Amino acid sequence: MILRNGSYWTRVLAVLPGLLVLLAILPTATATVRDVPLLPAKSRNSFYPCNRAPLLPEAVLRLPYGAVHVHGWVHNMLVIESHGMEGHMDEVQNGRDVVDGPTDWCNYNKTAWTHRGSMSANGWEELPYWLRGYVPMAFLLRNKRMMADAAHWIHGIMSTQLPDGYFGPLRLKTAHQGLPSLWPNQIMLEVLQEYYSDTGDQRVLTLETRYFHYLSTLPPKVFSLGWGAVRWSEGIHDIYWLYNRTGDKSLLKLVKTINAHSADWTAGVPSYHGVNFGEGFREPAEYYELSHNKRDLQDTRNDWKTMFGLYGQVAGGGYGADENARFGYFGPRQGIETCAIVENMLSDEILTRISGNPFWADRCDRLAMNMLPAAATANMKALHYLTAPNQIQLDPGNKHPDIDDSGTMFSYSPGPVYRCCEHNFSQGWPYYNESVWLATSDNGLLANFYSDSNVTAKVGSGQTVHLQETTRYPFGQRASFTVKTSQSVKFPLYVRVPDWCQGASVQMNGKPVQVNAVPCSYIRINRTWHNGDTVKLTLPMHVTVHRWTSNPQARNAVSISYGPLAFSLKIKEKWKMYPGVSLWPHWAVYPASPWNDGLLLNSQNPASLFKVIRKSGPVPLQPWTQKTVPIALRVQARQIPAWKINKFGMIGRIHESPVISHQPTKTVTLIPMGAARLRVSMFPVIGSGPDAHQWRAHRKAVASASWCNPGDSVPAMIDGITPTSSADVENVPRFTWWPHEGTREWAQLTFAKVQSVSQCRVYWFDDQAIHGNCRTPESWKLYYRRHGHWVPVSNPSGYGDAINGYNVVRFTPVVTGALRMVVQLKPHFSGGIMQWKVN
Repeated sequence: MILRNGSYWTRVLAVLPGLLVLLAILPTATATVRDVPLLPAKSRNSFYPCNRAPLLPEAVLRLPYGAVHVHGWVHNMLVIESHGMEGHMDEVQNGRDVVDGPTDWCNYNKTAWTHRGSMSANGWEELPYWLRGYVPMAFLLRNKRMMADAAHWIHGIMSTQLPDGYFGPLRLKTAHQGLPSLWPNQIMLEVLQEYYSDTGDQRVLTLETRYFHYLSTLPPKVFSLGWGAVRWSEGIHDIYWLYNRTGDKSLLKLVKTINAHSADWTAGVPSYHGVNFGEGFREPAEYYELSHNKRDLQDTRNDWKTMFGLYGQVAGGGYGADENARFGYFGPRQGIETCAIVENMLSDEILTRISGNPFWADRCDRLAMNMLPAAATANMKALHYLTAPNQIQLDPGNKHPDIDDSGTMFSYSPGPVYRCCEHNFSQGWPYYNESVWLATSDNGLLANFYSDSNVTAKVGSGQTVHLQETTRYPFGQRASFTVKTSQSVKFPLYVRVPDWCQGASVQMNGKPVQVNAVPCSYIRINRTWHNGDTVKLTLPMHVTVHRWTSNPQARNAVSISYGPLAFSLKIKEKWKMYPGVSLWPHWAVYPASPWNDGLLLNSQNPASLFKVIRKSGPVPLQPWTQKTVPIALRVQARQIPAWKINKFGMIGRIHESPVISHQPTKTVTLIPMGAARLRVSMFPVIGSGPDAHQWRAHRKAVASASWCNPGDSVPAMIDGITPTSSADVENVPRFTWWPHEGTREWAQLTFAKVQSVSQCRVYWFDDQAIHGNCRTPESWKLYYRRHGHWVPVSNPSGYGDAINGYNVVRFTPVVTGALRMVVQLKPHFSGGIMQWKVN
C-alpha cells in the first residue's frame, strides 16, 4: 500500500509542473484572439440606440454620456478649451477688447436663433457651429455653468419653431427667392441631439419631427440650393438619428428625396471647397445605410482618394484647400482650414461607425495628432484660418494669390475675422473624446482612440463591465487595459492596429498571445473575462522617412514620422501681440532661428540617422508646445541659403531633391507637428553628384499682364514649374487671358535690375486636348523697354506655337529692365502661358 501510494505521488509530482503551466495559461487558452480587417456589422447592439431596419446595422456606435471618462492630456484638451475662446465665445465676441470689434452672432439677446420671428441678420452658421462643440463639452466636463448655459441656449432655440414646423432665423425661411436656406439648421439639429442625449428632453424629438415634416412639404429643388446642396450628409445624419428614436418611416422617404436632388457625390467630387468636401464626401456612405448598395460606400472612398490624391500629398494628414483646392497648388505651403480639419475628423468618426473600417479612425487620429493642435494657440484663446505643413511666418499680411483667400489667414485671432473656423473649432476635441471607446454591433467594446480612460458599459448578454486604460499614446507605444467585473462575462474586446504599425502584439494576464496583426486592422479578443484580467497592447513605433514622389511641387521631398506623429523642424518663435488687445489677444509669430534646412540622409537606410529623444515622467496635460512635448528627433542637416521667404511672407516653394548645399553640416531638432506653430514638415534632401540640383534662387523678375482670369495666377508663368503638357491643369498653376477671345493682349517681365537678354522660352497653355477653349496664339512678338519706350527685339529666330514643350526664340542681345510679349489671340479662342523663362 505504501509502495503504491508512493508510486502514485511520484507520478503526480512528475506531471505537476506541466499542470501548473497549463493552469497559468488557461485564461489565455480559452480566448479567441485574431486579426480582423473590419468590425462586424451583421447584428444590432442590444443595449444602445442603433440603426433600426431597414437601415443597415452600424458596426460601432457611440456610448451615452457618462459611460466613458477620458483622462490625461486628451481630456485636458476639453479643460483648456473651456477656459479658452470656445468656453467664452459670447464674452469674446461681445466685448470691445478684441480685434475687429464686437459681433452679435453668439449674443443671446440679439441673435435670431433665440427670438421667434426675428429678422435679425445675426442668424447663420456661427452659433450652430459653436454650440455643436460647446454643448457636448459642457456635458463631458459636467461643468455646471456651461451646462446651464447650454440649456438656456437650447430652450431659446426651440422657442423659435413656427406652427408649420420651421425653426430658427426667420430671415432664412425665404432666403432663396421664397424658399428656405436650410444649411445652418442641419448643424443646429445636431446641437439639439447632443442636448437630448444627455437630458432626454422629449421636446427635441417633437421639434425635429415637425421640422422634417415641414421639409417634406417643400419642392425638392430646395435641396439643391445654397451651401446645403453639397452638405446634406449632415441632414441625412440628423434624420437617421431621429428615425432610430421614433421609427417614423416617412423620414426615410425624405432621405431618398434629398439624395436625389442634392449634389451628386457618386459621380466624382462636386466641390473642391475645403469645408464642403470635409462635410459632404461621406454622403454616399450615409445613403448606403438605406440603399444597401456597397457601391455607395465605395463612392465615398473614391472621393477621398481623388481629393487626397491631388491635394493631400503632404505630411500631417490634411490637404491644401485655402479656401478652395486649386489646380496647380499642391505644395506643402498650401493650408487647410481649421473648419476642414474638424469636419474631416467628424466625417472620419461617422464613417468608422458606418463601415467598421479602421482606415477612417487612422485618418482622424492623424489629423488630431498633427493638424488640430497647431491650428490654435496652446491656451486655445486664439486660432488661425489656415494650417500648412510648411508655414514659417504667421503674420497678418495678405498672401493672395499664393493662397486662395485675401486678408489675414495665418495670424492667431479670437475675433470674427475667422468667422466659421473660430466657432467650428469647438467640436474637434469633444467629438474625439466621445470616440475613444465605442460599443460594437456584437455587444462588445472597441478601443478606438488610445487615451487614459475608464469605460463602463453593458456587454455580452447584458452584464455591466468596467475597463480601465492607461497609455502614453501617441508618445509611447503601449496601452494597458484592466477588466473590473462583479461576475464572469463573455464579450469581444477590439483594439485598433493603426496603418503605420508593423508587428503589433498582445499580452493577456502577462502572457503573450499569438496573433498576426497587420496594419490597419483590429485585434479581436473574444473570451470570458474575469475581474482583474489584463491586456497589454504594444504598437511598435519607428522612425519612418516618407519620400513624396507624387507631389509635383515637392518632388522627392521627405517627411519624418514616428507612429502617428509627423515631425517638424524646431524653430524659435517670436510672438508679437497686437497693440490695444489684452484680454483676448491677436498674435503674430515670426521665426527667430534659421528654418531653411535640408536633411542629410542615407539612401539605403535613412531612418537609421535619426536619434529619438524621450522625456521621462508623465505626459504633460498640454503636450503640444515646444517646451512640453515629450519626444523629439535629432538629425544632421545643411542650410539652403537660396530658400527664402517671399514678399508675401510665405515660405518659398520647395524644389526638387536632391539639392546641392556647401554649407556646414549641423544637427537640428525635430518636434511633433502639433507642437510646432512655425513649421517645416516637408524637407528637401541634400545631395551631390549628377542628379543633384542647384536651388533656384528667388525670382529676379515680376510678371504682369493685360488681364488674368481671377482663378489663375500671373506669377504662375514664372514659378519655374514645367508642366507635363500644355493641357496640364492638374499639376501646375497657370496664367490665362480667359475669357478674352480673339483679342490683342500682353504679358510682361520687369527685372529687378537692368540686364542683358538674348533668349527666352515660352510654354503655351492649350487645353484643346481636354475640350477647353484656350489655344496657342495667332501670332506674338517680343519687345524690350528702352528709354521708356517698347522696341521690337532684333533678328528673332522665330515665334513658335508648338504645344507640350518650350518654344525658344533667340535674338540680338539687348540690355533692358523689362521684356514684353504682345499676343494676338486666335478668333473665338483665348490663351495662356504655363512658363516663360528668360536666358
